[in-house]
Amino acid sequence: MTSNRKALILLNLGSPGKFSYLAIAGFLRAFLNDKRVIDIPFLFRFILVHFLIVPFRTVKVVKMYRKIWGPNGSPLLNYSTKLKKKLEKIVPADTDVYLAMRYGRPGLASCLHQIKKKRYGQVTLLPLFPQYASSTSGSLISFVMKKMRRWEHIPDIRIISSFFDNPNYIRAMVSLLRDAMNKYENHHVLFSFHSVPLRHVYRAHDNVNCSLYHCEHTLNERNAGCYKATCYETARLISQAAGIKENNYTVSFQSQFGRKWLGPFTKDVIKELPGNGIRNVIVISPSFISDCLETLLELNQDYRELFLVNGGESYVLVESLNDTDEWVKGLADITGTDF
Repeated sequence: MTSNRKALILLNLGSPGKFSYLAIAGFLRAFLNDKRVIDIPFLFRFILVHFLIVPFRTVKVVKMYRKIWGPNGSPLLNYSTKLKKKLEKIVPADTDVYLAMRYGRPGLASCLHQIKKKRYGQVTLLPLFPQYASSTSGSLISFVMKKMRRWEHIPDIRIISSFFDNPNYIRAMVSLLRDAMNKYENHHVLFSFHSVPLRHVYRAHDNVNCSLYHCEHTLNERNAGCYKATCYETARLISQAAGIKENNYTVSFQSQFGRKWLGPFTKDVIKELPGNGIRNVIVISPSFISDCLETLLELNQDYRELFLVNGGESYVLVESLNDTDEWVKGLADITGTDF
């Protein structure tokens, strides 16, 4: 007999479970061996990850995490845990909230084992990535489906694969941005999204270049699954709601691992803005729900320094949504746990 109770799983890719060379190396191996992250044949991926990337990159990543690691561990896990605890207080009594990481802890496999034993009547999956990408939301959803298909009893499953245009998400982002705009007037706004390989982007529309689908300018039926199109749509919706004119904001992409990744790259844009007369900038990262390595180090430290060195005067980074009250309420609405 199935239960009338419901489960809501907040999903993320994760971060190292503890600050150590072995933990970070293990995290990188597991993450990069995901065929949705590095989509090349298994043998080539295995050699690339185990013999080239991890041995040489781990030392660098350890140094990066050392700069942001807090007393409560990984910032991503810390903020995600706070978000879960706040959400638990406002969801209906018949709903249990879980937080699960594809890599690291709390582990997704362990979470699914608990859910299987409790025989929930309904399970809602929410990857904490507003814009769908195969390497993020796709990886998480695929893993869950692979596990669940072996269950004798499969509950009703609801998947929220993206929420880039959800009014609650937009409203929460606008609230953070307006606070910064009110405090720092006459600043150009830079929307920095996480980059992905171009081949992942083009697959959304039959491997055709985004320029033919006008992905920077409109979201339509032909490019509805395009990561680039949804990122630009997010920037438009936030800008419109915040009253930002089109010539007063720029869209860019960060954390790329090669030139054949989606751009323009934030690093290049940051260097060019002062030369174009923009010396005061507010940076916001709508693809990151929780502050993490990419926001706390790359955006807040590395790119801040780059902007100032190249002639910039004021660099303001807007914090991520984290566990802000407005976001927690909006998330309850997005997941349908407030009915």
